[in-house]
Formats: sequence, structure tokens, C-alpha cells
Amino acid sequence: MKKLIPGILAMLMCFSLASCNLLPGKDSGGDNTSSENSSSENTSSLEQATEFLNSMYLEKDLEVRKDYEVVASVLGYSITWTVDVTEGVKVVAGSEGMVKIDVDENLAEDLPYVLTATVSDGAGNTDSVSFSRKVLKAPALTPEAITQAPVAGTAYKYHVYQSTLGKDLYFAGQMDGYYYMTTESYEEAVDVYAEYVEGSTTEFYLYFNHNVDGKQYFGVQLSTDGAHDNIVYTTTPVSTFVWNEKLETVTTHLEVNKQGNAADYYFGNYASHDTISASMISYAGGAGNNVGHLVEMIDKNDVPATKKIAAVKEALDVQLEHKMDKTLELTTLDERFADVAISWSVSETTAASIADNVLSLTIPAEQETVTLTATLTCGEDTDTKVFELVLGPKVVSPAADATAAEIVEAAFNLAKNEALEGTYTLTGVITKVNTAYSADYQNVTVTISVEDKAIECFRLKGEGADVIKAGDTITVTGSLKNYNGKVEFDSGCTLDSYVVGEGTPDDGGDVEPSLTTPEEILTALYALADGESLTGPFTLTGTIDSLDNYSNPTIVVKGFETMPVYCYKLKVTNAVGDVITVTAGSMKNYQGTYEFMDCTLVTENEGGEGEDSGEVTPPAGGEDSGEGEEGGDNETTTITTIAGALAGAEGDAASFSGTVSEIYQTWNEQYSNMSFYVTDGTDRILVFRAGTKVGVGDAVEVSGTVTVYNSVNQIAQGATVTVTEVHTCSSFTEADCYNAAVCNVCNKVNGEALGHADEDQDEICDRCKANLSDAVAIVTASKSIADLITANGWTSSTTKQSFNLDDVVSVKVNGGNNSGKAYNGDHIRIYATDSPAGTLTISVPEGYELVSVKVTAQTGTYAFLYVDGTTTDICNVKTAVSGTSVLLNSVKNGSDGKQVRVTAIEVEYKAV
Repeated sequence: MKKLIPGILAMLMCFSLASCNLLPGKDSGGDNTSSENSSSENTSSLEQATEFLNSMYLEKDLEVRKDYEVVASVLGYSITWTVDVTEGVKVVAGSEGMVKIDVDENLAEDLPYVLTATVSDGAGNTDSVSFSRKVLKAPALTPEAITQAPVAGTAYKYHVYQSTLGKDLYFAGQMDGYYYMTTESYEEAVDVYAEYVEGSTTEFYLYFNHNVDGKQYFGVQLSTDGAHDNIVYTTTPVSTFVWNEKLETVTTHLEVNKQGNAADYYFGNYASHDTISASMISYAGGAGNNVGHLVEMIDKNDVPATKKIAAVKEALDVQLEHKMDKTLELTTLDERFADVAISWSVSETTAASIADNVLSLTIPAEQETVTLTATLTCGEDTDTKVFELVLGPKVVSPAADATAAEIVEAAFNLAKNEALEGTYTLTGVITKVNTAYSADYQNVTVTISVEDKAIECFRLKGEGADVIKAGDTITVTGSLKNYNGKVEFDSGCTLDSYVVGEGTPDDGGDVEPSLTTPEEILTALYALADGESLTGPFTLTGTIDSLDNYSNPTIVVKGFETMPVYCYKLKVTNAVGDVITVTAGSMKNYQGTYEFMDCTLVTENEGGEGEDSGEVTPPAGGEDSGEGEEGGDNETTTITTIAGALAGAEGDAASFSGTVSEIYQTWNEQYSNMSFYVTDGTDRILVFRAGTKVGVGDAVEVSGTVTVYNSVNQIAQGATVTVTEVHTCSSFTEADCYNAAVCNVCNKVNGEALGHADEDQDEICDRCKANLSDAVAIVTASKSIADLITANGWTSSTTKQSFNLDDVVSVKVNGGNNSGKAYNGDHIRIYATDSPAGTLTISVPEGYELVSVKVTAQTGTYAFLYVDGTTTDICNVKTAVSGTSVLLNSVKNGSDGKQVRVTAIEVEYKAV
């Protein structure tokens, strides 16, 4: 797992120019130069500093609704920040070493502006870079935060604007571990109240009404182990709150927190999370931290019709450019304001038509523009929103005998994320090696120049992929597409041939300079923009600064403590503080994390006490140890049993056979691997991220290397796995032909219901051998909730529905005051937290019998449907049932359970 490296901003402000050879007026040897050379080097250094600054802020804080900070200096040069507007944004003093960009959080309209950084040295030389930014307007119809202490007995919403996600979040009335869960729906959020402490006019408790347990109080408290500052809600007050005028929010106080100090806390949000946490006031101004506020309640019915229409109009959006035939479903409902009707029309053309709110586009051979109009009506008020759709020209794939120029032209005419049909072969010169060759996946990503156009070859495979370099001429075959605005050969392209070239075209034929010293390596690494990489090898010796959950280390080199390097996929058994030497095949900037890739551990010296200020000791075995016969040669043996692999040492070779008993990690399409357990009937071992698809019950042969994770042996990533026999379930009962079959060998559910098969048409089921002439017909009845919502006019105020799937099957939703509510036009909710809890009853009349039920539910919800009397979760699984009625319970998933979001119901039944 990649982690964010702390201290990068500190590095940018404290980095020594001497170590980068960027000090004005000095060459690499430190001698003074002429004023002409000095001026030239000053300009060059300033440009490098400006480029560095550009890489820092190019994609940062593009659209905000709150203040943010930027650095006051870079690489030792001071920065003057300015904006091109006089209102809405201003530059003010920030925290130490920073400048604050102060923005107006209550703008009525979005405010685009240009932020400019002017970098200067002491000699009067300057260079500048500008960034296009936007301040987002205040959210439509979000109630305003209160500016004074809450009033007892008055309802409020607790609200956080999550700046990094661009979302407005409200308290949802449930917990997720140590955090409050949130919802983006103002209507779904719980009401918050203040209750003043008896005898006090300044202190109060916060609570909300829980529909099961009654009044629930907010609180912050130290965990029993002292490791966490937990936020909780309980039936009795645990925290006293006061009004904080500076933050315009409520805060509470802990005499002892997890640091052992006294601190004031507010409820808020940080980083990119969508939960509410307890944060100290000292963190309130930190990057990514968002202070929560109480907001005044409003009644939707009191919102003027014109304002409702304006809000719905702004939210409407349609993709504006199409080059392929397709259909688009047009929205007719904004769930915030169901009384705003949306209707659609399109200009007369043969290229576009609307039926049942579905826009059908037939792309013309020549470009054509059509007008799509949405009409919004609420009561007597109406408004329109017009979209200009640019259609065509239709994507035309090149002919089979097309020239390279014709193929390239067609590829570069593709719109974003469109693709050419078929495969194509092109020859070009490698201008850049984007990612180094991966031995695990046997591929490399490069950019080639064809007809003076840059085309990326993504995960290129084939003979020679491990040795090609910038300057080589290669021939590639694969699928061509536009991926997010960039033309590329898609994953799976093959290297047909290559011709060794000279140099790198990017810099006029000169090859990249050799980077050998820690200073050269670290300077080059930290100068990389996000996503850029350099091909090695590179070698560094440093002290382990931290280890992630997978024992991958971050090292720092003596004298460069502000420039940590994360060693990706380098598992070590060392501890923090140990000195290690690492060689990498490449290095890159991955989203602000500076990484060594394709790492090898060269030497290690536990404790970091090597001789001569950190030189490391070679590992044992580097010289003739004298052990073994005939001069100390040791014979390498391969472990041949699972028991031997479980008892082996790190790095031992193992080769054994067995049966796949459990899938630990399912097949990952992006990385083409999966993890699973293999057993021989007595022992079992985990095979980690192997590049072969397997299923439970498959017989396999495994060859790989033993590694140790959390003190347990497993087979390391990259093992060779061969499936010698695919496991199929071949023994069935008659019932298995209609129900989810359970394998008689591995005793696991084997997919969906099978259905009878009679390929030889002898009226005997090929699977269960049942006489099909006597088989009772199974009838399937199903409906999507979206169709039912449309047909019955359900809304979020509709509960306890009764409806039919066909003329036989009836369904009843029951429970408290929430179960059955319809949302987003596509699902209903059954609440475990209702009193009574929500249920779903499926029935057929006398003369029929239920065979199976399947309830499709959205993922990420927090409760599950169980067949009454059992503990089998039936969400998204076809489950065998019997009788004329079945009751499905909404059961909590632990203390955080809340609801099932049902999108479809399917029932099988038969006549009896």
C-alpha cells in the first residue's frame, strides 16, 4: 500500500541549494564565476524553481470554497503571490513559511481568477508562473450556519463542507467505528438539539432524537486504552459544549487526550473522508481540515418555486459531444424538489429524437449541432435550459490497408475515451520510457513518436520488452484509443520487433546523465512531476524511517532527512532505525510520494551502527564461508511439500501440488493476479497474487518462493501456477437444477441456479437425470423497483408498500415509519433501525409454491435481508425457499446497521 510521505513542504522550504548545485554565482566545484555566467545560472536556477513550483500547484486547489495556503519560498527563493481580482480573493499572511489565499465563502456566483507566483532572487532576477483557479459559490439551498449559541429545543442540522471532495455533508444519525456517518441529503440528516446544563447559561449538551433508543447525546472521550480520542453518542451526556465565537461552532474540552494533554475539540472533517471526526482546535486551520457548523432549519415547502427551479436547472447536465451512436436517459426528477417537473424536447433533425425521456442519437457522417431543451415547471412558474449537442462526424476506422499517417489521423480524431475498432500496427521511435520493465508482469510502458505524434504504448509485452530504451525504433500491434485525452495503444499491445537506436530524441540525442551519488539521485527524484519516472538502476543507502502494513520501508539518507524515499514492494524483515542499501530499476513521483520501483535489497545492517558513519556490512555468504564440501559450495534444494514450505525460511524455493481450497483475493483485472489457499488435505498455504486464474476445487501445481508475512509463511508474489484439472460440480439432485447448486466436493455454492439441460433431447436432464416430461414448470416473476416507483408514484414519503410482481406473486413491505421509502427513482429502503424493524414478505396463493427468491440490493449498505429463522444473507443471491409465504428480516450488521436499499426482486414459483 502506498502512503503519503510527510514533510514534502518542509523539504521544499529547507532544501539546501548547495546540495542541488543551484546556489547563485557558484559552479559545481564551488568557484566564483564571471558575472555573465552568474546571471545565466541565476536565470536557469530561477526557472528550475518556477518549474518545481508549477509541479506543486498545477493540479492543487483548482476549485475551493475555503481558504488555503501556499509556500512563501521555494528552493531558497522568495515568492510574491498576487491575484487578478479585487474582490472575492485576497492574499494575506499565513502560518510560518506560508502565505494564505483568503477566499469569500459566501459568493452568489462562481469566481474564476488567476493566481500568480513571482519567484525572485536577491539580485533582482525574477520568473513567474500563473494558475487558473475558481472560488465556488455558496451551495444552493444549504441553510446558513448559525452565528451564535444554539437555542434549547430548536432543531438544527450539523453540517460540514468537505472542501477536498466538494461536498456538503450532514450528520446521518449513525456511527462508523470512531466516526459519525454523514449523508449528502439535507432531508435525510437527523435533527440536532441543544439542552442547557441545569443552572448554566453558557454550557449545553448536544443530542438528537433516535427513533428506537430515544434521546442520543453527542460526545468526545478518551478510549479505555488511551489510544484514541473517540466520538460517541450515548443515552446520557458525556460532553459539555460551549459556543466558540471565533470558529462559529460548538466545542468541548478534554482534560486528557491521547497525547496526554488538555485540548478543546470541535466536530469536523479532514483529508478526503466523508465522515465527521473529533478534531482539536489547533488543527482547525490545517490543510484539508473542515470545521463543522450547526445550520438553521428550513422547510422545503417554504422555498419559493422560482428558487426550486433555479436549483434544479443548475444541477441539470448533459454530455455535450458525441461521435458514436448511443442513447441517453434524460432525468425527469430532482429528488430534492419532486414538485419540479422536467420535460425535454429536441430540435427537428434526423440525428436525434426523444421517446419516453430517452434521447436517441444517430451520428451523422458530417458534424451537426442539435438543440436539446429542458423545460422546468413548478406551479405557475417555468424556465428552460438549453444544451447545444455537437454530433459527429462519426468515428470511421481506417481501412485494412491504411497507411501509418491515416491510422494516426483517425486515432487523433477520436473524442475522449473513444476507440477505433480492430487492431493496428505502427512503427515509431521511443521518446520516453514511462514506467520501467516489470519482471512480475513482463511489460513496460513507453511513448513512441509516429508521424510526429506521441502515442503511449501501455503495458507493452513481447520479446525485447525488457531491453528496449529511448531512441529504439519499435513496431507495435494493438488497439488504439483516446484515454482521457491521450492517444494510446491499450493494455495488451504487443512488441513485434525493435531496432536498437542511439540516444534519446527528447534531448537531441543525448542519453540521460548517469545518476550515482545520493545528491544526484535525490535531486533528480524530487524534481519529477506527478506520474513522471526515470529509468535506473539507482542505488541508495539509508536508514529505515518507517514501515507500512506490508513491511515496505521508507528510507532517509544521511544529510537528506527531508527527502524520504518509499521502496515500493520491497519487503524487509528489518526494523525502523536499521540501515539498508537498496537498488531500484526505476524511480518515480506517484501522487506526491517519491518512490523506488523494482527494488532489490543489497545489504542490511540492523541497528544502523555500521562503520565509518553509516557504511553497511555485506551479508553473510558473500565470500567463501568454508562450509560444505569441496571449498564450501552449498547445494540448493527445492521444498516439495506444503508442510515444508510452511516450515521453510525466507527465500526458499518451493514446488508442490494441491487443491485450491479458498479464494483470498479475487481476480484483479488491473494487475492480472489473485491470491488463494492451496491444500494437500493436511496443510494449506496462501499463494499471494499469482498471475493465473483459479477456482475453488481446481488441482494446481505451484512453483515459487517462500516469504514471511506477520510471522506466517506464504508463497510470494510472482509464483508460477499451473491448473492441472479444472474443478466442475458434476453431481446434482433434482432440486439443484433450479436452485443455487452446492458442490458435493467442495461444499460451496457453485454460482447461479443451473436449470435443466437436455442437449440430446431425450427428455432426461443431462445433469440430474430427472424425467423432464414429468418436471413441473418453474415460473419467474420479477420487477425492478425503478419500474414500480414510476408505476405507483412512490416518493420518499411513501412507506409500507404492497405490490404484485405478476398475477400470482404479492410483496408487502412493513416496519416502522421509514421502511419502504423510495429514493433516486431506483430503490426503496428497508430500515433495520425502524421500530419495529423493516421486513419484506413474499407470498403466493393456495395452489402455488415458492421455489426461490432473489433480492437485489445496492452495495455499501449496512444491513442485510435474512430468511426468517435462518442466518443466511440473501441479498444479491438466489436462495431456495418453500411454502406459500416467506418473511425476510432486515437485520443489523453489528451496531452500525441501518438499511437495505432494494433495487429489484425476482421470485420463482410453481403450481402444485
